[in-house]
Amino acid sequence: VAQPDGGGPARATAAEAPQLRVVDFTGVLRPGDDVAIRVTVRNPGPGATDGLRVLATVHRKTFSRYDFEQAVDAGAVGSLWDSFAVDVGLVPSGGIREVELGRTASELGFSRPDDRYGVYPLRLELQRDGEVLDRVTTSVVLAPASVDQPVRTAVLVGVDHAPGRLADGSFAPRLPDAVRPGGRLDLIARELDATRFPVTVATSGYLLDQLADIADGYLATDAGRRVEIGAEQRPARHADEFLVRLGSVIGRTGVEQLALPYGPADLVALVRAGLAQEAVRHVTEGAASVERLTGSRPTPGILWPPDGLDVPTLAQASGAVDTVVLPERYLAVPAGSDLTPSPVRRLRTATGSEATVIVPDPFLDQALRGRPSGEGAAVDAQRILAETAVVYFERPFAPARRGLLLAPPQDFEPQPEVLSTLLNGLAAAPWIDPVPLSQLERGVERADEPVRLRYPPASRRRELPPEYLDRVGQARGALGSLALVLPADDSTPGRYDALLLEASSVWYRYPTLQGEGGARVDTVLATADGVSSAVTVLEGPPVTLTSVDEGQIPVTLVSTAAVPLRVRVRIAPTAKFAFTDGAQADLVLPPGPEPTTISFATRTLIPGGTAPIEVVVEDPEGVRVLTAGTVVVRSTANSPVALLVTGGAGVFLLVWWVRDILRRRRARVEDTSARVAA
Repeated sequence: VAQPDGGGPARATAAEAPQLRVVDFTGVLRPGDDVAIRVTVRNPGPGATDGLRVLATVHRKTFSRYDFEQAVDAGAVGSLWDSFAVDVGLVPSGGIREVELGRTASELGFSRPDDRYGVYPLRLELQRDGEVLDRVTTSVVLAPASVDQPVRTAVLVGVDHAPGRLADGSFAPRLPDAVRPGGRLDLIARELDATRFPVTVATSGYLLDQLADIADGYLATDAGRRVEIGAEQRPARHADEFLVRLGSVIGRTGVEQLALPYGPADLVALVRAGLAQEAVRHVTEGAASVERLTGSRPTPGILWPPDGLDVPTLAQASGAVDTVVLPERYLAVPAGSDLTPSPVRRLRTATGSEATVIVPDPFLDQALRGRPSGEGAAVDAQRILAETAVVYFERPFAPARRGLLLAPPQDFEPQPEVLSTLLNGLAAAPWIDPVPLSQLERGVERADEPVRLRYPPASRRRELPPEYLDRVGQARGALGSLALVLPADDSTPGRYDALLLEASSVWYRYPTLQGEGGARVDTVLATADGVSSAVTVLEGPPVTLTSVDEGQIPVTLVSTAAVPLRVRVRIAPTAKFAFTDGAQADLVLPPGPEPTTISFATRTLIPGGTAPIEVVVEDPEGVRVLTAGTVVVRSTANSPVALLVTGGAGVFLLVWWVRDILRRRRARVEDTSARVAA
């Protein structure tokens, strides 16, 4: 872009300015080690550029985590310790030039570093004629070859993804895309496979269920189109390769596996909605499905909920859980010191007992979210690795073993080479003692004061809506009834049980996905309603009972279902009739239009007249009414009491009539005798 006066050289815009990126450098120095840095300079501008140089400056070591974060994140580096530079040379338009620069340990003053161990900010600047065109701030760690009390460190990585299976069993492209080369899940598996750090992997049974289906071949749905994908085709092979790679990681010595709750479920929302048993089942089913699909039993008793926990939910899960992994924002913690707190805390429960809560390092939470700096994987990994060194140097001679948990959020976005570079750096760091999660609390000092759960209002607002979970509860009840009605070997209840487990996933909190979760619920309810509507109580002519002692009331049913149905037929209570063999009966309704009749033995209590009798058809345990109908009964019988009353009235009239005749006859005789006498 020409200057306004038309003179001087053209100046590049921000997008055209040369860019500095770190390829590799020795981020950890032991006594006698030299600093070696390899960088690339990229020229995106329209013309070649020359006169560039890379300047490296090492600054005084940091003395606290705050000091470190200010230096690395805010650029507030301390006084200069040393500097060195290298000329870049000519970089053509669109070209990249790689250069190396370094410094020996003696030049840095690190050849006898006994009093100089620590973390030193390192700033790299791309300059031309003294002008800074680009800048990278990182750090180097000067550490002893070995330490007496390394920080016991666990790394917990979640393996989960937004679901791809739809309610009809087909798959949206988002999940197959996640396991293709370069996809999110593929990156996670490759990064874990590229390290020997004893990482703890938290796997989702729901995810593994879906990927196993994709690997066997699946029906793909995209923009309304449906395509059959065979097991030999690339998307299915990618899913299989991911499962194989993940299985290889999990089977490696030292690697530990946890199971996420199935879904992972919105546990707190389920308990709040009165579905506590459903919440507990997600915890147990998550572990069972992970073991079934990986062949490796996950470590029992450890729960990593997707978005916090409250007191009632912990109380419900306490039978299966004794340790909880929770970020600090979900805890009410007492005020502490400026030093890094212990990750192992005592959690006071509602009953007064205590559980263990393991807290990921709160200061590294943002750094672990996977947002790339654009400065290279080496810089992004060093940002985290160096801060773990700062934790050690806070108390290098602590009498008790200290601990640290690094846990990216379950939905983190991995960046190529960052996680593996970090894990390999941690494995080699002398101040780190790598352990799986379950061993973190062994020998690690615990925080003195117990903590309490704090469920943030933001988490409450993110929960699945109450009306959504109300329908989940309705569908769960309908499914229980459906399982009783269908034949014992019918697979429908099992498939629909999986649909309802899936429907409670936190992934369906997102408005763009909530319709997919709702479709699962609708499918179960529609099927249950369909079975109910398949059963009909046929209307017939009135049933006539001619005797008060015993009669039969027939009930005729028909089922249009495709399979036999197990039902209970029940006569609603009535004051006019008593049923001598009971007012209900179980039977199996065959499919098809042929009616089935069942009769109930009855005795008339109030003879005469016509009365409707309600017939209820329900599942064999009376959980859900399938249908109802009416049988009209007409009684022509007379009861003994009525006959006695009627007979008594007749005898009375007969006696009265006879006496009246006799009285009248005597009166006439007396009258005749009187006239004769006269």
